[in-house]
Amino acid sequence: MGNSQGAAQLGKCGYRVLGVQPNSPASKVGLVSFFDFIVAADGVLLEVLDNTFIEMIKASVDKPLPLTVYNYKSMTTRDVTITPSSSWGGQGMLGVTIRFDTYHNADDNLVRVLEVVPGSPSHIAGLQPEHDYLLGTAERVFKDPDILFEEVTAHLDQPMSFYVYNTKTDEVRVAVVLPTNVWGGEGCLGAEVGHGYLHRLPQSCRSSTATSVIKGMCILAADATGGGGKQLSYTAASRKKQDPNGGVAPDGFTTAVTGTDGGPAEQGGAGVGVPPGGALGGAGNVIDVDLSG
Repeated sequence: MGNSQGAAQLGKCGYRVLGVQPNSPASKVGLVSFFDFIVAADGVLLEVLDNTFIEMIKASVDKPLPLTVYNYKSMTTRDVTITPSSSWGGQGMLGVTIRFDTYHNADDNLVRVLEVVPGSPSHIAGLQPEHDYLLGTAERVFKDPDILFEEVTAHLDQPMSFYVYNTKTDEVRVAVVLPTNVWGGEGCLGAEVGHGYLHRLPQSCRSSTATSVIKGMCILAADATGGGGKQLSYTAASRKKQDPNGGVAPDGFTTAVTGTDGGPAEQGGAGVGVPPGGALGGAGNVIDVDLSG
């Protein structure tokens, strides 16, 4: 069964765009958080987790680097030209957080907001029932409600930044949520979510790639795993954000690469290293790739 699943995913991999730093080379070419996958660079397919893409970025400092980007929301492929830079004003040469991932069955790996209780943390964060989809944090993809539940229950009473797609505005935005059990209602988010076939993106929003509403935020990079489809009344969501004013990545993004199985990419070259225990203290082996030095 594992072999058949691997065969089905063959050729449907790339570097998934998670966080995009404001005014970065990545933002200037319009990369869209979560929906975009970088599948080729300068004509070279990026179907294997290795150092190929990293080395190409290093070799293209201040020079145009053609990228092929697949957007799984619109199911379209487009070409962009990005210019890696160490002097654009932020972290990394691209200003984007990426992880090697598959877009096989990505349509079923979405968490939809169904109900929001007035006065709840979700309501205060501006989450909109029916129209909002919780995509994940800049370190983890919400591929099912179980991952969402794990994130929130492990890190209560901490402000957290969620990437949220809204079908009415056709935008991916960042919503800051404070999960807590002391808001006066049930659960720590006060929201009901759905997942699976009945909660796929509607056909009405498929004609565009969406756009990212980019704001500065503190991020880490971690593993993301997924599971099957089901609907649960999880009134919780997300992961502890370390102090945005003095955390791991102050007001910006580092380029991060992990494997779909949680394993690390190959190491090598200046500025490539694995933090002890992973960036989240063992929540998945992560490589932070800071190409600015």
